[in-house]
Amino acid sequence: MRLLRRTVLAGGAALTPLFGLIGCGPGSRQTVRHILPTVTDTHISITCSVARPVESLSLRLAHKVYTGEQRDSKGVHWSFVLEDLAPDTQYELQLLEGDSPIDSA
Repeated sequence: MRLLRRTVLAGGAALTPLFGLIGCGPGSRQTVRHILPTVTDTHISITCSVARPVESLSLRLAHKVYTGEQRDSKGVHWSFVLEDLAPDTQYELQLLEGDSPIDSA
């Protein structure tokens, strides 16, 4: 498979809203420490870490929710694999802690 530069740039542009994600619900604040995306024409892999440990982290893409895979024993590092995406399509992603969205500040 040949990966075009514009595909990577378009995928990166689709992930831009994730880079500003900070905050979680009215009572507590959660900070996303980093988000590292890897993009192809039909897949997005995301690794992220949060400031405080969480029991579950999910990623909503349109009407589908992807459950995060915990990558450490504390619940700070998480990864997601989004497959079978349509090329040349802009997607809006939303990070969820449990059932609550992590809102952008």
